[in-house]
Amino acid sequence: MATVTVLPVVGSSLYYRFPYEPIRQQCFVELDCETGELSAGWNRATGLAVPMRVVRGHSKRWWISALRPDVANALLARIVPLAGRVRAGYRAGPDVTGFPSNLVAKFTDDADAAAEEIEELCEEADEPANELRVEMASVWLAETELEITAATTDAQLSEIEARVIGEAAELDVVDGLVEYLRGLRDEARAASREGV
Repeated sequence: MATVTVLPVVGSSLYYRFPYEPIRQQCFVELDCETGELSAGWNRATGLAVPMRVVRGHSKRWWISALRPDVANALLARIVPLAGRVRAGYRAGPDVTGFPSNLVAKFTDDADAAAEEIEELCEEADEPANELRVEMASVWLAETELEITAATTDAQLSEIEARVIGEAAELDVVDGLVEYLRGLRDEARAASREGV
């Protein structure tokens, strides 16, 4: 079995939503078949676009939810022996064009079977109870008086942000917090200019 190195998941690193996008980015488990690195992350491209390494099979991806770090790391640990089989059955070869620069991944039957087992493990972990606890800032703070005025500085906003995160112990992510706080300040400044 080929060597596999796990890159652990830390904190809420599997959750990311681009500003002004309505939903979070999709998450995945990824095996780099060349280096043997096994990790979990979120898709840096919008939509379902993936890097060419994934398209050509040199990196294998399996979709997951935005899992809590303990769940994600336990999942990666269970995947390690299967990932070793995938990597052991991997080789790079020319695609149908035959050009040396167009190398694609080729896998043995055992590697394909192991990849299917990894997909099943990822599907099993895909439970609401395993996901990061997330709330939109606008919902979480809807009835909270934050004392943000037109004169509130960026440093003061950062202090408020840290306080809100510290008080939101039951959540893993207060989504859109910075944008929400800045929006409140912008509203206060607009009201101040209008003399309200």
